[in-house]
Amino acid sequence: MKIRMLQNFNGLVDGRSIPFRMGQEVDITDPAALDNFIRGHYAEIVTPAVKIENKPVTKNAVKVKR
Repeated sequence: MKIRMLQNFNGLVDGRSIPFRMGQEVDITDPAALDNFIRGHYAEIVTPAVKIENKPVTKNAVKVKR
């Protein structure tokens, strides 16, 4: 999952200490490390920009009787 670092710190990922810098975006696959970084407010999840559109209902829509 892709996350953005909010602080400078050394984090433990897969048994190794890795230095992270503020503003850095990384992809971390270790779920325990990911959970610790987010709960400790060291990082935030990068969410992609998504536009949600509601489809308009057409006049020719067929209703199904049951």
